[in-house]
Amino acid sequence: MSAPSSSPAGPVPAGDVHSSTARSGRDANPTSGTVAALRITEIGDDHQALILHTQGPSSDTQISHHPLAQRLIMYSQESVEPTQAQSNVQPVDGASDETHKGMACGTNHNEQLSLLQQQIEKALQESRLTREQMNQWQEQMNEHLQTMQQTSQQRMDDLLHKMQQLNQQREQATSFDGELEVSRSSRFRLYYLCECGDHTTAKGSQETHEVHIAEHPGYDLEDQDGFFEKYGPYLLVMMYMVKYGAAASGRIVPPLSDLKLSKGTLTNHELDHLVNGTITYLESALCVSNTGHIPHSRVDLAQLRSYLRINEDGNAFGDLSQTTSQQRHRVWVCSKHLHECRKSTIHQLKEIIASTDGECFEEQGRITIKITSDTLTKQFFDALLMVRQNSDSDSDQWSTASFDLELFSRHSNTATTRVVIDIGLFESLSFDFGRLLLRAAVGRDGARGMEVEVEKLCDLTSDDMDFIRQCHLKRLTIKRTPSEADDERLVKILRHNDSLQVLRIGCLSKRSLAIINKVISTREGMLHNKSPISLRTLEARDEELVPIDKTRLYSDRDHIESTLTFSEDLELFDMQTSIVLRKTDTIPRDDPVCDFFRQYGWTIDTLDAPATFNDHLAELLCDAVRSRGSRIKRLSVNPASLTKPGLDALDQAIRTSASSSYLRLIFSSLGMTDRLEKALLLLGRCKERISSLHLSGFPIEAWLPRFMQAFPTRSCFPRLSIFVVGCNWSSEFSQDYTEWIVAMVSAPPPALQPEPKPMTRLSGIGLSYVELQPESWRSVIEAIDFTELRWVDLEGANATPRELGLLVDRIVSMDTLALRLNSLKFDRDVLENDEARLWCAKLYEKMPQVKIDDGGQHDTSRAV
Repeated sequence: MSAPSSSPAGPVPAGDVHSSTARSGRDANPTSGTVAALRITEIGDDHQALILHTQGPSSDTQISHHPLAQRLIMYSQESVEPTQAQSNVQPVDGASDETHKGMACGTNHNEQLSLLQQQIEKALQESRLTREQMNQWQEQMNEHLQTMQQTSQQRMDDLLHKMQQLNQQREQATSFDGELEVSRSSRFRLYYLCECGDHTTAKGSQETHEVHIAEHPGYDLEDQDGFFEKYGPYLLVMMYMVKYGAAASGRIVPPLSDLKLSKGTLTNHELDHLVNGTITYLESALCVSNTGHIPHSRVDLAQLRSYLRINEDGNAFGDLSQTTSQQRHRVWVCSKHLHECRKSTIHQLKEIIASTDGECFEEQGRITIKITSDTLTKQFFDALLMVRQNSDSDSDQWSTASFDLELFSRHSNTATTRVVIDIGLFESLSFDFGRLLLRAAVGRDGARGMEVEVEKLCDLTSDDMDFIRQCHLKRLTIKRTPSEADDERLVKILRHNDSLQVLRIGCLSKRSLAIINKVISTREGMLHNKSPISLRTLEARDEELVPIDKTRLYSDRDHIESTLTFSEDLELFDMQTSIVLRKTDTIPRDDPVCDFFRQYGWTIDTLDAPATFNDHLAELLCDAVRSRGSRIKRLSVNPASLTKPGLDALDQAIRTSASSSYLRLIFSSLGMTDRLEKALLLLGRCKERISSLHLSGFPIEAWLPRFMQAFPTRSCFPRLSIFVVGCNWSSEFSQDYTEWIVAMVSAPPPALQPEPKPMTRLSGIGLSYVELQPESWRSVIEAIDFTELRWVDLEGANATPRELGLLVDRIVSMDTLALRLNSLKFDRDVLENDEARLWCAKLYEKMPQVKIDDGGQHDTSRAV
């Protein structure tokens, strides 16, 4: 047996152990006994594996990762090294005893190896158990950590919630909670008492009606010494009432021991301490003698505000409002008892209405009653006054939402009483009753103002004139034109009603000038005589007060609407006028409208002048604006009746007006040579200022080529927003005409050089009674600029459902949210087609706001 090669003691490096094992394996007899070796193999970056390699019948056994690997390697080397030489001995028959000893040694070695395997397996089992325990501990630790985090978060949330509550309590520290605490900045804080009692008790009410502390945080005293010097005696009496109780005039102040505190945590004992301290201070400050004599003082509520620390616009009386008891005493009550008081007075009024066989019309905001005796009259007036006096609203609108009969009045003592009389709706008896009603309701409590609306000025009698003067007339409306015989009556109203502020008169244009001058002269005379006058506004409107934008329906007469604003205590006034001239008949030189142009032409800001606008009116307008300047903001003119001098005057008036004014020129019957020449002349002068252009005439070839030659491109009209071309009846457009239409409806071309102002985009396009070829329609529709377009009018044109489809396809292909289109107009026979209905449905789906209609004349002014 050869001795094994020596090796250093201690652990063997992984590479060396692996090599010796391999050699031993190659030299060993596969049929011999089991020979074991150890090797270390690196697995991963941080772990080493101890591997027990068994050669022989047994398969390789690997021992997993374990920190004891190095120690086990040392142990295995010590066990294996003495028997390495013996492993190479091959037993034969007849071997010597020494051979048997070697075999015995091999048997011992196998026992040792088996023991080693058992020890290793035990160690590995302990290692697995240890790892499982460590995993369990780790999981328990993670669960515990998560629980701690949740608990910590919950505690933080609770802490934040408590801090928020503390902040809210700090912010609400000054709010009323039932405690009468002493202010930090002052020894005293002012609180109010609600003077409720029998007068605030409504039928069936469950509320208590004993004097109590108003639910308000109270007021700090800004000037404590001055406050007690002025109000101290009165306050001392109040403190005695609170301490000992009192009863008078239906009001009960319970003694302090019986006082019920509905809110807060302040006890009667604590309140008693505060009241006693206040009484002691006041008695000392006021030097009250043992006899109990208190100096007399008058409470001046007007100065109370100056002693309190309140906001600039704050209320000085807390939750209290002043009302009137049934005994006609003025009392201050809280909002809750004020509502009870109103319920009581309204209930009383309803009972009186029912006793007179009256009726209530809640939807119309009115009542009707039948008064047959003086007793009922007095009861009704008294109840009506109670409703008015128990209302704190300063609104000028009657309300019947809850029908508490505030439809008669919702005004406080300092507010304006608004009374409307429409004499045209009443017979004389009804009006007498109405006047008596108003006289009583207003006279009992000193009304501050009144509004009267009458159908005609002549309907007012001398008694009526005296009545409205006593009621402090503030606003007078007269619907129909006052005649010349009414001038003196109008002057009398102005002179005898110095509180009149607004005068509205509906009158025909032939009387507008005379009425305006009469009011102006009367006012100037009163100012000259230093008579009081409050008139600030005069509105001279059309008959029946019809708005000026609706007067175009009456084409057989002129319409004038003027508003004058007067300066306070000065004769100066400002004036604005809108005029719509008649569309039929001529306007003679002595017509009242000519006089208006002559005197107040400079006040015109809107003028709608159809074909009746003549040279004389143009010259009057020019003279007026030349001397006083022009205010024209909107001018619509059809110069059909103008000659060369009239065109020159109109051009001068336009040039004098503001550069931002809206100018609409309407040229009709352009087939007539004289009208064509006038149109070209005026349009050539105003082309850079025109906003709306309307061209029509027949035959089309008689005038359109001239326009195309004079104004070939869209850039000729930089401010044009509405473009309308029409014919008296259908006319076919040639290719040249179509190209000009395409140029006019297209988007403005990009400027080659920077311009002061960009060109305006079209907001309206009208092509009425024109006939285009299908390809021409396609060219026009594809050229339309939809950026600012509001409406398209193709009434009378030869457009078909095919053109409607082209238009809809063009619209829905764009960003419809950015479009402003709201109207399309086609002939009825086009829209009744099934194909057209499908196109309309497609457009509605994308742009439901667009209206597609037929018939009627399109009002192009709405697109401006």
